[in-house]
Amino acid sequence: MRKKKINKAHFPVGKGPEGVAVHPNGQHLYVANQDDNNLYVIDKDSFEVLFKRRIGACPVRLVFSPDGKYALIPNRESGDLSIIETEQQINGQIRPWEVKRIRVGVWPGGTVFNPEGSYAYVANNKTDDISVINMHTLKEEDRIDAGIHPDGIAYLRK
Repeated sequence: MRKKKINKAHFPVGKGPEGVAVHPNGQHLYVANQDDNNLYVIDKDSFEVLFKRRIGACPVRLVFSPDGKYALIPNRESGDLSIIETEQQINGQIRPWEVKRIRVGVWPGGTVFNPEGSYAYVANNKTDDISVINMHTLKEEDRIDAGIHPDGIAYLRK
């Protein structure tokens, strides 16, 4: 009896990969590595690391805006939110770039956008609230009391 050959693809990412998502363009895989405090952007066909960026302390989770313009990554230990513009033009090259880091509550985690992408919401586990981020100004606009230890989050329409 012949053994069936299984094709497995293994590719390097940083230490402690926690936030993983495919960009809406379907071509890039973003990986937030919580032990290395960085972000890898990987070509999904070749598995080549295209970009590596340092971000906040202990990045967890990762979510794209509906239009794919931004990737938001909450950084647990530094209590902030990295805002990555996925196609920032720098010196004639287009690449992902952290355009802002916003201070949010303590131990941010789950992050979600409203369907239009005009607001993002970040669950802050240790301050028991949710940060409301205006995506036009890239600023925290409000905090919503959420009860004990919010972490995962979803956006529901009425």
